[in-house]
Amino acid sequence: MSQPFKTKRPRRYTEEALKDALSAVENGMGLREAARVFKVPRNTVSRYVQDTKARRLGKERKLNDFEEGLLVDLLKKFGNTGFSLNKTQLRIFVDEMGIAKVRNGIGVSSRNRKKYPFD
Repeated sequence: MSQPFKTKRPRRYTEEALKDALSAVENGMGLREAARVFKVPRNTVSRYVQDTKARRLGKERKLNDFEEGLLVDLLKKFGNTGFSLNKTQLRIFVDEMGIAKVRNGIGVSSRNRKKYPFD
């Protein structure tokens, strides 16, 4: 015979308590202590802390959201006029936009200053 379907237990903590625990951990409080103080399960706090760290990993974006939107509009206009770009041409174009940002001092990180020592 099959077992009856088990439903999830209702949460015994609020979303606000979880957010408070996560911000406390970011501000230096220990994971166990934050879980105990805000009455949130330790594994839950641990999972959310690891998940937020995982989202921060990866390559640095070359374009911000605004610039990406402008690029999409520009690519649509190119496509409508018959001058579409392939993947290689697009990468070159984006790299040149990044170099132009560095030359103009817009959003220049210290890493980019070393990479592109213009001016």
